Amino acid sequence: MKGFRDRFLESLRDYGELFNPNTNTFYARFKIISSQIDFCEDVLERIHEIEYLKHEKFDLILSNQIDYCDAALAHYFEPKAFAWISTGPLHENNNYVLGIPAMPSYLPTLEDSENGGEMSFPERTHNFWNWVLATFLHRYVSWKVNRLFQKHISPNFPNVDEICAKSSLVFVNNDEFLDFARPILHKTIYIGGAGLQQPKPLTPYFENIMNKGNRGIVLVSFGTAVYTPSFSIQNRKEMFKAFSEFSEYHFLMKISSGDNGTIELAKNISNIEFVEWFPQSDLLHHSNIKAFISHGGFNSVLETARRGIPAIILPFFYDQFRNGKMLEFREMGKIISKKDFGKQSLINAMKEVLYNPKYIKAAERMRNLISKKPNQPDETFLKWINFLLEQENLPELIPIGAKMNIISYLSLDVFSVFINSNWS
Repeated sequence: MKGFRDRFLESLRDYGELFNPNTNTFYARFKIISSQIDFCEDVLERIHEIEYLKHEKFDLILSNQIDYCDAALAHYFEPKAFAWISTGPLHENNNYVLGIPAMPSYLPTLEDSENGGEMSFPERTHNFWNWVLATFLHRYVSWKVNRLFQKHISPNFPNVDEICAKSSLVFVNNDEFLDFARPILHKTIYIGGAGLQQPKPLTPYFENIMNKGNRGIVLVSFGTAVYTPSFSIQNRKEMFKAFSEFSEYHFLMKISSGDNGTIELAKNISNIEFVEWFPQSDLLHHSNIKAFISHGGFNSVLETARRGIPAIILPFFYDQFRNGKMLEFREMGKIISKKDFGKQSLINAMKEVLYNPKYIKAAERMRNLISKKPNQPDETFLKWINFLLEQENLPELIPIGAKMNIISYLSLDVFSVFINSNWS
């Protein structure tokens, strides 16, 4: 398929600008979801190119939770069974559609939320606003996707909310012990870490690096999507000055390909080493890794938890804030707000994580909980998939709440009758 608009990539680039303080505005978030709708329309205008998939007679389609267009397309292809799968914690709007209780009073929202597990009144107010904003915006997405499918496919195409609510299972790429404890449905299956391979031996090159540093190695990576030269020169200088204060540790930092400018900035600091790639999961398993400085992408957070390594999180956008707060809530790390980022904030966080034994103790406990829990993710995922393929559908797991409108769901009609009767 060709000829797609670039608006989604452009909005994502603007949204994810490293130190942009305005990613949580209504306009910024509306812009990115509007681009997703455009992308959906581009696909539907080319539906003839993938029409052949409808004749494949799929037994099962797994659809990502982020985009309702995927779920509607899955329904269009007429599989025998349909399941939703998340790339991280469940989104507020997914909870709404599925009939999972909303708890913004104590559950941090997924998008751009710097709130933790225990919130003050101002934080709960902010979290509630984030929940309202996310719910409203994604209700708009649902409405637009419905309109698009009714325009391009059929005027009688079913409501996408109903399609999602009828998903037989909901797989969540998170871990019960790591995530904030929350209410879920019978069909919510946690599979955080599924597919994560067992650590492999390091090459001699990386094994040699692991032997550096009198007190160990600190791993530094801000993900594959972050172009390291997009850090300002001042930000990089502040970071490297902070690293130089911990001369007993060796810092191994992943940078973008060809980023000679970053190497030049740290050329006189002996305890920093740069590579353009490293086997992150394998390195995190090494006994000489003492901490991980990360952007807080969910896969990195999950690998950190499964390997039992304390972390320092510098989040930039979307779920990274919540992911960092999740680690902080479990006392496995510290989060640095991008608006506070600098030499001193980084030094303070590193002193806390490297020298306070509670962080390594909590990280090791988390590793133990995840590795020894009765239901391991790979086995759990495969067993449920096989069960679903046998049964083809599981309507018994759909709660009545998923079929109710918001007035009935929240008992606002009951409450209004109660208020009116008291007034009269």
